[in-house]
Formats: sequence, structure tokens, C-alpha cells
Amino acid sequence: MENNKIKLAKEAFRHMYEMACSYRDKAEEERQEKEKQRARADALEKMIQEYERQKEEESLQIQSELRECAKAIGRLQMEYGQSQEVAQQYQVELRGLKQSVEDGLENIESQVEIMIRDYLREMVNDLDVCVRDVQKREKSQATQALPAPCDMEEQNAQEGSEEPGGCSEEQDKPFGLEQDM
Repeated sequence: MENNKIKLAKEAFRHMYEMACSYRDKAEEERQEKEKQRARADALEKMIQEYERQKEEESLQIQSELRECAKAIGRLQMEYGQSQEVAQQYQVELRGLKQSVEDGLENIESQVEIMIRDYLREMVNDLDVCVRDVQKREKSQATQALPAPCDMEEQNAQEGSEEPGGCSEEQDKPFGLEQDM
């Protein structure tokens, strides 16, 4: 029995030793896992701190840029006010110039109308004079082209005309008037 007890004690001791080793291994694994978690937590903490530092820098940079923008806006508003004053002055001057141009155009239009009317009158008068001159020339040419009756008798005698002393039908028409009849 004593052997049994020893065997049982050995077996119990071995079982307790295995359990202790198992607990020790688990404890080591847990310790390593905790170290890993602590390392991750430290890394995350560093990342968070870096992120917050970057955000702080960005915030300061944005604030600086906003101050610069506010200054630029102030300058622009001041310049805009000045430009509005200048624009109003130019508008007043432009209205005056526009009115004088319109007045000048009205004067020019009336002068051009008078010049055109005078020119057309001169052209019509010149055309009338030309027409009268042409009519006079045609009339004088028509009267000069008519042969005298005695010239006609001599001409017929020379040609041996069938109508002695008279004019043929073609000769009765004055020169240049054949088309009118």
C-alpha cells in the first residue's frame, strides 16, 4: 500500500507539476500578451500624441492664415470703397461725355442730312442741265441731218431716180427719228 501511496503521491506530484508548468506557461503567455498590448497601447499613445501635435500645428497655421486673410479682406474692402468712389466719378464723367457725344451726333446727323439734300439737289439740277443739253444736241443734229429739198433733186437726178424732183419715203424721215416713228 505504501507503494500505492507513493505512486499516487508521485502521480499527484507529476499532475501538480504539469499543472504548475501549464499555469506558468499560461502566465508567461499572458505576460507576453500584456507586454504586446502595452507596446500597442504605447504606440497608439504616441500616434495620438503625434496626431494631436500635428492638429495643433495645423490649427496654428490655419489661424495664422485666417489672420492674413482678414488683413487682406480689410485691405480689399478699403480699396473697394476707394474704387467705388472712383467708379462713381467716372460714371459722372462718362454721362457728361455720352451726352456731349449724343449732342454732337445729332448735330452731325442734321448737317449730313442737309449736305445730302444739297448734294441731291445739285445732282438733279446737273442731270436736268445734261438732259436739256442732250435734247438740244439731238434736236440740232436731227435738223442738220435733214437734206434741203434742192439737194434732194440733184441727188435723184444723179442716181436716176424714178421720182424726179421728189424724195423717197426713207429720205422723208429725219435722221435719227426713224426709230420714234
